[in-house]
Amino acid sequence: MSIAELPCEYCNRTSSTYCGPEATACVTWGGTIIAEPATMLTDFAVAAACFVASVLLSRQWRASKRRGDAQLCTALWSLGLGLLALSFAAAGAEHGFAVYTLCGKPQETCAFTSPLWLVSMTLAVVAVGTLVLAYAARDYRQGNFRAAQASAAVPLVVTPSYAVVLAAGYANESLLLQSFLAMVGFLVPLVLLLVGLCCRATAAAKASGGDAAAVASQRSVARGLGLVVLAQLWQVPKVSPSRWFTANDVSHTIFFLAVPFLYSGAAAMRDGGAGEAGSEEDHGAIKSAVTRRHVGATQGETELTSAGPQGR
Repeated sequence: MSIAELPCEYCNRTSSTYCGPEATACVTWGGTIIAEPATMLTDFAVAAACFVASVLLSRQWRASKRRGDAQLCTALWSLGLGLLALSFAAAGAEHGFAVYTLCGKPQETCAFTSPLWLVSMTLAVVAVGTLVLAYAARDYRQGNFRAAQASAAVPLVVTPSYAVVLAAGYANESLLLQSFLAMVGFLVPLVLLLVGLCCRATAAAKASGGDAAAVASQRSVARGLGLVVLAQLWQVPKVSPSRWFTANDVSHTIFFLAVPFLYSGAAAMRDGGAGEAGSEEDHGAIKSAVTRRHVGATQGETELTSAGPQGR
């Protein structure tokens, strides 16, 4: 698929015809043309939400003295959400400043995508891959080596392959490789794998008799991922309420609602909600407390035994 094969709304656009009643919705602010303002703002809103969640998780991880499985998961979730923030920020800039990033000189035909869009999509794939690695790392530290290797192999293979496909598509002006095929062939399977790993972790927590916080943590993540999948599915029929609030904006709004669920689930993992047995420091503290209680009880029995005959 090339520019000539695109629908008419994308054909032969220039910087002077990019915006209009029958074209892209634009506004002018301070002499700057902002294309798809709602799309740009919703992209930036999701980026801000992911950034705040990433910072909060990072601060919780650094404040924790434990370095168990849950803390490792939280660190990777913080990194993944941070990468998602960069991805959505790049996408928002690409949409909002499309007249400048896609269009060159006034009479030149605008491109369909820009390097900024490719950066955004690559960051999204790396971000989701990082979240998959969080579950793989947990499996590895818990001794589930085969499951860990299988989970980790997917993002480690998919991410560089995705970068190669995007680069090839951009170099050959193949829009199919740049957008549709790349997204469906790489990003969607990673998201579905992440959903599967989350469901497996939830089932494992329930089967092992994990505490309520452990199950609630995974369920919160599952709800968030469910909204993420819904946000992606909304892009299939591309139902747009209006030209000023498109299917992209609806998708971004749904994704924005998913971030609190993802954050609360990851934060509960850090707080021990993942049902882990605890770190070596915790085991040492518990063992010392039990030893002190045992010694105290023994001393008490000795004193009672010694005082027994005198009391009689």
